Amino acid sequence: MPNKNLLTNILLVEDDEDDCYLFKLAMAEISPHTIINCSQDSDQLLEMIGNVKPSLIFIDYHLPCIGGINCLEQIKDHPVYKDIPVIMWSTSWYQTNVAACYHMGAQLYMEKPCTKRSLVEQLKFVIQQNGLSTISTATPANDQYTITFS
Repeated sequence: MPNKNLLTNILLVEDDEDDCYLFKLAMAEISPHTIINCSQDSDQLLEMIGNVKPSLIFIDYHLPCIGGINCLEQIKDHPVYKDIPVIMWSTSWYQTNVAACYHMGAQLYMEKPCTKRSLVEQLKFVIQQNGLSTISTATPANDQYTITFS
């Protein structure tokens, strides 16, 4: 029987190719066997989720067209997908945006880091907080993680 807590698939909804690349590099260091699905297209979001069946979803707050918060709302209003953890991430840290995302059901609001090292630490935190395990790494012994913004 497959382990439902195994991190096998992540959906990243992000319009910036550089951010997608950095995300893939960081995840390759943490869990090289996890499939990262990057999509710049938010129009077919629910269909993508159904096809990908992600363990986690990361959404850029500042997506063009419908915007990241509207993507979050679509997911949290969907009866099948509403329990998938959604992490919003952005280069901005406006308190009203953060509060709106948490109000809509985001599990976490992350500021996009400038370095791969910072992103690796943030992603390790997210994976641990969701009780997920990776194929290539053991669960860290230390239960304390801090999300750093640099």
